[in-house]
Amino acid sequence: MDDFSLRLVKCKQDNQELNKLIEEYMPFITSEAAKTGITGLEMEDKVSLAMLTFMNCVKTYEEGRGGFIAYAAMCIRNRILDEGRKSKRQGFIVLHDDDEKERAVWNVASTSQYSKEQEKIALREEIERLSTELAEYQISFTSLVDICPKQKRSRAVCMQMARAILADGEMRDKLVRARQLSVGNLAKSCRVSQKTVEKYRRYVIVLVLILSGDFPYIGTYLPTEKGGED
Repeated sequence: MDDFSLRLVKCKQDNQELNKLIEEYMPFITSEAAKTGITGLEMEDKVSLAMLTFMNCVKTYEEGRGGFIAYAAMCIRNRILDEGRKSKRQGFIVLHDDDEKERAVWNVASTSQYSKEQEKIALREEIERLSTELAEYQISFTSLVDICPKQKRSRAVCMQMARAILADGEMRDKLVRARQLSVGNLAKSCRVSQKTVEKYRRYVIVLVLILSGDFPYIGTYLPTEKGGED
């Protein structure tokens, strides 16, 4: 945990530290409030909302969700936009400073949206990294749809072969260092024909790269290992 993360943890427990943090980040808070461009809200009201939102962000932020500043900026924007829409519908401005229930619901919604956006970013980064690694094996990411077995049973067999490669140091090293797949050894290890190994060779390599690399989001799409040879 870095110094700033430790400071956020302290701010959750110490209001005096929280006030110091808010004072230090007022230029950021004010700047984010001004960016929204919402009509119907005075700048003073925007800043007040932004400051309250920043305070709530400190309370709700969890390490691992991405950068705190990006999280706070998104929440501030969403809160002011939400209040702006309310003011237009009602014809006047209502600040729900003491409405804990509404603030709690809003915090959950903002956190959920932020998490989804972060997951999309992480998945996109994983796809880019996997594409780079696949290129070393002359496999394009766009070809995955074509090389992926259509039957669930076949996908399970491929997963079994990928696991077998990772469990065998010699086969794994040969694939990683020499970019070569030991067809005979793999067929024998998994009790499938060499024809089956050759048929699904590229897809098995993709599975090995995903399983052995840092691809937690892509990994959720992997098949199970139940099944047998076609």
